[in-house]
Amino acid sequence: MRFGETGGTGSRISGGLVLLCVAVLSSPALAMHGLDAEELYSLPLQELMELEITSSTLTRKTLRSVPASVTVFTRDQIREMGADYLYELINFVPGFQAFRQGADGMQYFHSARGHRTSVKSREVLILVDGVRMIREADSGAAIPMLSLYNVAKVEFIRGPGSAIYGSNAFLGVINIETVRGQDAAQVVGGEHGRMQFNGVYSFAQGDSELNLALNHFAEDGQTYTLENINVSPPQQVTGKDPRKGTDFQFSARTGDYRLQGMISRQEAEDYYIVERAASDLNHSYHDVAYLQLMRDLDWQPGLHTRLELGYSANAFKLNTEIRGLGITRTDQQETNLQLIARNAWQYASQNSLEFGLELRESDMSSVYSTQTRGDLEFYPDVERTITGVYVQNQRYYDSGLQVVVGGRYDDYDDVGDSFSPRVSLVYPVSPRHTVKALYGEAFRAPNANELYLVGVTLVGNPDLKPETIKTSELIWISLWGHHRLTVNGHYNVIEDSIYSTTTFLNRTEDEAFYGMEIDYAVQLSSQWQLQVNATALRNLPASDYREADRLSSFILNYQSGRWNVNVNASYAGTRHMQVGADKVALDDYWLLNSKWMYRLNQHANLYINGRNLLDEDYGTPTRLTLHTDAMPNRGRELMVGVELGF
Repeated sequence: MRFGETGGTGSRISGGLVLLCVAVLSSPALAMHGLDAEELYSLPLQELMELEITSSTLTRKTLRSVPASVTVFTRDQIREMGADYLYELINFVPGFQAFRQGADGMQYFHSARGHRTSVKSREVLILVDGVRMIREADSGAAIPMLSLYNVAKVEFIRGPGSAIYGSNAFLGVINIETVRGQDAAQVVGGEHGRMQFNGVYSFAQGDSELNLALNHFAEDGQTYTLENINVSPPQQVTGKDPRKGTDFQFSARTGDYRLQGMISRQEAEDYYIVERAASDLNHSYHDVAYLQLMRDLDWQPGLHTRLELGYSANAFKLNTEIRGLGITRTDQQETNLQLIARNAWQYASQNSLEFGLELRESDMSSVYSTQTRGDLEFYPDVERTITGVYVQNQRYYDSGLQVVVGGRYDDYDDVGDSFSPRVSLVYPVSPRHTVKALYGEAFRAPNANELYLVGVTLVGNPDLKPETIKTSELIWISLWGHHRLTVNGHYNVIEDSIYSTTTFLNRTEDEAFYGMEIDYAVQLSSQWQLQVNATALRNLPASDYREADRLSSFILNYQSGRWNVNVNASYAGTRHMQVGADKVALDDYWLLNSKWMYRLNQHANLYINGRNLLDEDYGTPTRLTLHTDAMPNRGRELMVGVELGF
């Protein structure tokens, strides 16, 4: 079975990785840079500090000036690391973690700062080119294996984001911007029947442009020992995790108008479906489609408006066998209509005002058919209307001090209203050091499952209130020579936290927890760059026992001539799973990856990419207490690919 080796595997690998880093960093190649200090200062590390970050305030900021804890990955960084999907990248962000649970073979649920309700990733909002990529019905990610191939940049905002985005921006926001103006493709083949094709195409003429992207993957999957809990006592069975998916994205612009959209389908078979092992029956589908029209208006110098009209449709279907119900099929559908007006007004040389309105209408339904009870409804057809209004003022002082004050009011026709304020101070103490003091509040509205579910062992509660969080942060950023260091301390208080027993309830007591995040990067030479981060969390809520409270990662990149070599690894500390009435500790682990890329010519690269190179055998927590074994995870994966640029 692919998990659970004992004897402190994580610690042994940790020591090995340290020795590897020391050996590499002390090699003669490090001294062969031949650049002076001024040239080194202009290398990618400094360029990264000047990257535009827009998701925190909806205005252009940099890593030093943005009033938030932010980690950014560019297209080149993602490509060098060999990360194909969003869940693979998440584990390299301070405070974030993603791991597999048994919803199906392709869902890797993520969390920020150690808090997550249920198995869904309900506390982090995902945006793709400004479009919400979560399901309103259950707050889960709409696309479980979101491809990174056509991504230009990913911004990870840690901390509350409801002052701009409303619900679900509870502990973080992941903002993804796709590429434009590029023509490229890659073909990949690998172990376990892996096949992958990705391509982007662009066309421009005058003030018009068209961008297309296609992503396709298919895998036979690896083999696991699974636990069949449909029988008593549970029995071990053999299963695999085949999966496949295709998505097509487009963006067309002419003048002040832009139309963008996506169609995606992803499927998983065998493995677990809602933690049931039924190899001949298990099948899940994730379907997403959206269309969004935008128009930019410049009323006068300093006053800009963007209007957005969007429509999306999501479907989540699964088929499995559940003890007592027999063969069970679930069909969850929803549609969303959204209108947004965003305004930016530079009303004085050192003052700007951002304000906007968001209207959203959602229609949701969820039905299931069972072998023993016939057709049933998880909940009846549900309609939800959401109105949100936000305002934000930014003030800049001659001393360099930046003050941001804002808030958003949201009204839900089924669960009431919420107000989410924010206040931040950003001050450059010196050319090398910047200090940020932040306070923000956020909320998460109960979803349709939590309100209206009619299940076998769990029912919804229409009287639920939104859960809220209050977060205070202090951030120090230091940039000297070839080094960058960011240290963050945060304190969080959750009120009315939603939890489940046989129904969903709001906790009457507050839950307070805190933590620290450290991120260090150094440009070692013209060829070598190293980035390391670590996270420590304290006093996590008792319900978050599945989350690790110690996280770390490193990325080491070497580039010389035609070669680029990247070695990266992520660490997750001890997690727990509940077995009956007991909580069982799972081993910590390191996952080591590497990508070696060789430039054949100006238009083609050849590479080999390896994930979990040490074939770490590790388990992650289950949701159901009926299991005695943890969820098995993928072992070593090797693949080769060809990149083409046109």
